[in-house]
Amino acid sequence: MSKDLAFEYAEMEAIENTPVVVEEENTAYIDLMKRLQNKTETLSYSSLKAFAKSPRNFIQYKLKPKTPQTESQIFGSLCDCFLTTPDKFDELFVIIGSVPTSENQKGFANDMIAGATKEEAYANNYKTGGVDKVYDAVGGYVEAVLSGKMVCTKKMYDEAFKIVENLKKSELVMQYIDSCTQFQNKIEWEYSGWNFKGFTDAEGTRLILDFKFSKDSDPDKFERDIVNFDYFMQMGMYSESDKSLPECYFIVYDKSLNFSVIKIDYSFLSYGVRKYKYLVAKLEDCIKNNRWSESYNFWDVQQRTVYKPRWIKGFETDEDNVE
Repeated sequence: MSKDLAFEYAEMEAIENTPVVVEEENTAYIDLMKRLQNKTETLSYSSLKAFAKSPRNFIQYKLKPKTPQTESQIFGSLCDCFLTTPDKFDELFVIIGSVPTSENQKGFANDMIAGATKEEAYANNYKTGGVDKVYDAVGGYVEAVLSGKMVCTKKMYDEAFKIVENLKKSELVMQYIDSCTQFQNKIEWEYSGWNFKGFTDAEGTRLILDFKFSKDSDPDKFERDIVNFDYFMQMGMYSESDKSLPECYFIVYDKSLNFSVIKIDYSFLSYGVRKYKYLVAKLEDCIKNNRWSESYNFWDVQQRTVYKPRWIKGFETDEDNVE
C-alpha cells in the first residue's frame, strides 16, 4: 500500500506525537528495551524525529497505539496515487458515502477498529441514541478501514483528482516526474548496526522526489516547515540509503491549486545526513547509559539558563550600561 499502512503509515505522527503514559514495568516497554539493546528495533525518520525531542518522546512514539489515518494524511496519499500510480487506486482505496464527523462517532469507529464490539464501542462513547443508529451512520466506514484499504469520500476523490490534473499541466513538475522510474518505493538500509526503513514517493537516476500536501504551498512558508519538521534530515536519510547524495526535490501542493517545486541544496542535504547520524549516536548513548528517564534536559549540555533578550525594553531608572 502507499506508504505501507502496516509500517508507520504516518510519518507526521512523529511531529505531532500525542503523549502516552510510559510504564517502565509494562511488558511492551520491557520488550522494547530488549530490542533496543540488541539493535533489532527498526528505526526510521519518524522515530528519530521523536527522539530529537526527548528520550521519553521516543518511547511514547514507539509504544503509542496505532490509530486510523487522518483525512489529511489520506488525502495526501490519494493525490500521490493519482500522480504516480493511478492504476493502483482500486487496490489501495475504497470510496464511501461519509466518514465519522463528531468526536463520538470517531471514538465509536476507532474502538470498533481496535477490536471492540459495536455494543462496547457504543457504551464507551454514547449515553443515548441507540447502538444500531450509530452503527448505521459509521458502520460502512469501519468495515472499509478493516478491509485494509484507505478510506475516502467522493468529495475527497474529486478534490484530489482536480489538484493532480492541475499539477500535470506544469511542465516543471512533469519534467521531474517523467525522470523517475520507481514510485512509492520502500527502502531499507543499515547504519551502525541498526536497520532503517523509509518510503520515497518517486525516484530516478540520482533523483528523489517527495510530494507534500500542505495547507499552504507558498515556498517561503514551506521552507520553514523543512527546517521545523526536519524534512531535510528525512531527505538526507533517504539519500544515505543509497550511499550517495542525489538531487532531492519537494513538490508541494495545496487545495487552492497552488504548488511549488523546492530543491534541497547539497550542503543542507549533507547537514541532514550528519544530523541523523548524530541522533543515532545519541540514541546509542541513551541505551548504553540507561538515560530513558530523562526528558528535554537530555539535549542540554548543562542546566538551561534563560537570559534577558537584548530587545526587551529598558527603564529610565536603569543605570548606564545595565543589560
